[in-house]
Amino acid sequence: MFRGALVVVFLLAGCSRDEWTGVVYPDRNNLLEYTRLTPNTSLEACRETVRRHAAAAGWDWERLDYECGLNCKPYTPGSDLHVCEETLR
Repeated sequence: MFRGALVVVFLLAGCSRDEWTGVVYPDRNNLLEYTRLTPNTSLEACRETVRRHAAAAGWDWERLDYECGLNCKPYTPGSDLHVCEETLR
């Protein structure tokens, strides 16, 4: 019984939650300038974080672009380039 409980604990510890990370480009014509935002637990929460961040920064919504990436990881250790399972707006 105890051994089975340990297996369940280790399996649950290995499970990770999905994270949606927002990236905002203040000028959609310059994708080299961007701000990566704190990860969220849902796509809608990511979108809301983008809206709040853009409003607080005073960015023109008509000029900016953004994306929300699912479970993004650095391309290589320490890299600022990230690869995501899925990217949506």
